[in-house]
Amino acid sequence: MPPSTTTTTNYDEMNATILSETTKPQHQQQTSNNLSEKDDADETRPTFREKVIQFYEANEFLLLIIFAIVLAKIYPPLGAKYLVPDISADWIMVMFIFLLAGLALKTEEFEAAFNQVYFNLFVQGFNFF
Repeated sequence: MPPSTTTTTNYDEMNATILSETTKPQHQQQTSNNLSEKDDADETRPTFREKVIQFYEANEFLLLIIFAIVLAKIYPPLGAKYLVPDISADWIMVMFIFLLAGLALKTEEFEAAFNQVYFNLFVQGFNFF
């Protein structure tokens, strides 16, 4: 059987590439290799700002809780006087925490749980009735 044309074409392209590399002077080959290595390294290495943004996005909820604790330590009257702790600490903040936790759910996880309606109804019924 004759070889396929795609195989022949690939060998021809490889031979042409090898020939073009061998006909270049040695210093041009090294320079082009060094440039391509530097370009690859620059493209794959994230900047400090990108690293900080990625870290914040991955740990946003935890960082905001730490920020709230530090703010409470620095300025306690904010929570003691202005946020009406009798109401806010009792049920508003609990609802807010559950809201934030619910917003952090991935859509796929929510959809998977929502598709198990009968199981969820059984668990709710078993717990409350």
